Amino acid sequence: MKRINIATGKIYEKGDTPTKKDLPEKKGQFFNHYRNTRFDKNGYAIEIWLSPKKLNDRKIYDKKRTQRKGIKEINPATNKIWTKGEICPRRGYFWEYHRSVNNDGKIQMTFYKNFKRYHNERISSTFMRRRIFSKEKNLPFDITREYLQDIFPKDFKCPMLETKLKWGHIKNGPNNPSLDRKIPHKGYIKGNCMWVSYRANTIKNDATAKELKKIYNYLVKNKI
Repeated sequence: MKRINIATGKIYEKGDTPTKKDLPEKKGQFFNHYRNTRFDKNGYAIEIWLSPKKLNDRKIYDKKRTQRKGIKEINPATNKIWTKGEICPRRGYFWEYHRSVNNDGKIQMTFYKNFKRYHNERISSTFMRRRIFSKEKNLPFDITREYLQDIFPKDFKCPMLETKLKWGHIKNGPNNPSLDRKIPHKGYIKGNCMWVSYRANTIKNDATAKELKKIYNYLVKNKI
């Protein structure tokens, strides 16, 4: 989630000046950008503020860098562009391509050296999406990224289907970890959240135990 500029009612844009909430820490500085892969303890994207000179230098640098036409590096193991979670023996787990282009003509990329870092970034990403979703739907929300890390199954198994949880390359893959609300209307609060596979979450959805039992009995009876 990105912090809102109280002067505009919108997220900060490049060149925005500090508001009373930003002072005195950011006095004399100008907003440059959000770091979308780094968050503070409250779940907000880290903000980069610069002095007038550094902001101007950055604008010139960014203009030159983004004007260059870049190409996406190909994963030699698949002969396709990199997909989130794929592993490079030298750099680690692939996260994303950026808009910026390196001097060699290739688009900049982010990798995480080890699985723990990659795993925690996936959890953080889920945390941010659920936080935004809760705000849009006016649902209770009191969880933290640390809480979601703590409740993640230590054996990486879905507690419902007992299948192996895996951060897959395909969005909404059946074994992808999915954050479920035990009682949907209670929202994302401590004690009401659990990690299950996307498949289990899809099956469960809003169905009650009684409804699921009826479906089970029907399948057994009709040998489906």
